[in-house]
Amino acid sequence: MKLNSQKLKYGFVQLLLCFVSFIAYSQNVTFTAGVDKNPVAADEQFTLEFTVTTNGASARSFKAPDLSKFLTLSGPNQSTSMQIINGSVSSSQSFSYVLQAREAGKFQIGSAMIDVGGSQFKSNVIDITVTKGSGQKRQQAQAQQGDAVDMGDNIFLRAIVDRSRVYQGEQITVIYKIYTRARIVNYTINKLPTMTGFWGEELQLPQQVNLTNEVVNGKQYQVGVLKKMALFPTQNGTLEINPMELTCQVQVQSKRRSNDIFDQFFNDPLFGAQTANVPLKSLPVKVTVLPLPQNNVPESFQGAVGKFSLNASLNKRSAKTNEPIALKATINGTGNVKILEAPKLKLPADFEQYDPKVKEDITRSGETINGSKSFEWLIVPRYPGDKKIPALEFTYFDIGQKRYVTLRTNEF
Repeated sequence: MKLNSQKLKYGFVQLLLCFVSFIAYSQNVTFTAGVDKNPVAADEQFTLEFTVTTNGASARSFKAPDLSKFLTLSGPNQSTSMQIINGSVSSSQSFSYVLQAREAGKFQIGSAMIDVGGSQFKSNVIDITVTKGSGQKRQQAQAQQGDAVDMGDNIFLRAIVDRSRVYQGEQITVIYKIYTRARIVNYTINKLPTMTGFWGEELQLPQQVNLTNEVVNGKQYQVGVLKKMALFPTQNGTLEINPMELTCQVQVQSKRRSNDIFDQFFNDPLFGAQTANVPLKSLPVKVTVLPLPQNNVPESFQGAVGKFSLNASLNKRSAKTNEPIALKATINGTGNVKILEAPKLKLPADFEQYDPKVKEDITRSGETINGSKSFEWLIVPRYPGDKKIPALEFTYFDIGQKRYVTLRTNEF
């Protein structure tokens, strides 16, 4: 009896591994991994899907596990959905792969990683059994709820940029807004915009989509911001922000053509509403990017564009021979903080220096990217005597002044 109980538990665990597994809970975040079939034949395709669900927080930096034991037929395919129930927003993002096993056996798909709100989350591992090929491949049919309808200009998606002519490296803020005169039940992002020629950072939005009223061409719409990004052009010329595509489920009135008194009664809006799928696509947006000036470029310029400040400090002014000293430089400001590089440290030959420890603190709320990035070197004097540590230099291109600005610290 005890043996049968153990077998039952083992079978139950195997069943759970088919699509459900460990869920990581923290800050109202779940990150799961699952497959649509288990076991699977060697000649059979199966879908591996990673899904992160949050209460509106942004998820980024998805890192898939090693899938080299399988043949990747498609993926990663990304989709995003959001649901609004009684004012509460729940958003989920999925990363899926269509795989096929290379051979029969038992395999383990490791954990994926993703960043939500600055915290790292790890999905469960999946144990999958691959049997010998059956010689037949199953086909899956996907059914889509609701009939597609043409809503005219009663609902549309628009990409709006705060400027269309910038310098290379200067921030552009792009906002994706949905305009509607219909009631939206739900929506799914089918395709995120591609940003060729840009470095992109997603700007934080409230957990709930706040609707405002706007008048466009004499018509009043409810408007919600779905996505907001900071883009930094990495090349000059005419660049294009490609469209975002989504499908909205909206409520529409069903059409009844009948003289029956009961049909006329039930054609009341309370009874005649049905859900329809409406595909939406924003228009591409062109941006003119000017090159940075090529004349009199300071040697210490490494690509920073924006508005910054620089300060440096030592943890001690006197030390023994072979005793490490910490030299720290911090750059603060507005711009693409992520790409800032360390100022060049030119020490006398009797110092030994180690690669700096880098720390960044970036704020992605509001309309612009700003924050700080610090570099801390350990330097070791090898000989006694009075030493001088030269000043550090950092140069950035100031958008307001349209010129290069070089900042210098004091020497130590």
